[in-house]
Amino acid sequence: MFRLDGKIAIVTGGAGLYGKPISLALAEAGATVIIASRDEAKCKGYATELQLKNLRAEGRSLDLSDEKSIVDFSNGIVKKYKQIDLLVNNAVSREGCKDFDVISKNDLEKSQLINYTGLLLLTQAVIKVMVEQKEGNIINIGSIQGAVGPNFPVYGDTGMSSAVTYTYEKWGMVGFTKWIANNYGKFNIRANCISPGVFV
Repeated sequence: MFRLDGKIAIVTGGAGLYGKPISLALAEAGATVIIASRDEAKCKGYATELQLKNLRAEGRSLDLSDEKSIVDFSNGIVKKYKQIDLLVNNAVSREGCKDFDVISKNDLEKSQLINYTGLLLLTQAVIKVMVEQKEGNIINIGSIQGAVGPNFPVYGDTGMSSAVTYTYEKWGMVGFTKWIANNYGKFNIRANCISPGVFV
């Protein structure tokens, strides 16, 4: 009922907590999955696990804080595969996650460099290919924090909290996704933001 044979899919943070099952599901559906993050060894290791299951996968280095890395990565995929059909923006950095009363300008910029700027630049690079193909899919992995305000009591005394940067960026991701969908729908490019328990 649902196959992705012959499709090329990129999953950022593809060897992480959510990235692994996403990459596995896409590969099981027949796609060739490019597993990407700053930890190239981890990506290649998980790609090998999928290959041992007779699935198509490749691990590659991608640093979302570095514009050159983003351009080189996307160009490398196109050079090898001649297409990009699906981008899953799953990677997230928590480097700037601090309490609101102590967060600094440097913390904010460090977080947004990956979670905002890097996300947009990679999508920009990939969508150029999709426009030429006149087809493509962008899936942004959001959060319940991008749909409702955080419920701080649920964290109790765990030492965890919902950082303002995370909430800010995930709400922004929802708006960005809708902008992409509205602007690029005419090229048969679809964009969705998916969060646990939420579909936007």
